[in-house]
Amino acid sequence: MKHSSTDQLLQFISDNKLRSGQAIIFNAAISYCKHNRVIKVNSEVHVITLPGELAMYISEFFKEEYDIAEMYSTASFDFRYTTGNALEVRDILTSAIPLISILPDNHF
Repeated sequence: MKHSSTDQLLQFISDNKLRSGQAIIFNAAISYCKHNRVIKVNSEVHVITLPGELAMYISEFFKEEYDIAEMYSTASFDFRYTTGNALEVRDILTSAIPLISILPDNHF
């Protein structure tokens, strides 16, 4: 069954009680996989509403050092979430391996 990336992100937000009023901003442990290397950072994450999609902006992602995107939209990336686990963001074309996984601080 095909899943909607927007639905997956909304379920992640709901399960982890990340909404506070209109703003969705939270701290998270983020793991990024690239070339068989895992980079881990702690960062503030903002969920932004765009026309017809949602996007996540990761504040501390060191784009220059690691050549890592800092913005991931539900229209351009495959979001996958299973209750109790991290949110995974995958390349929409080759969704076999997660690009990043996000686990909010309140999950521990």
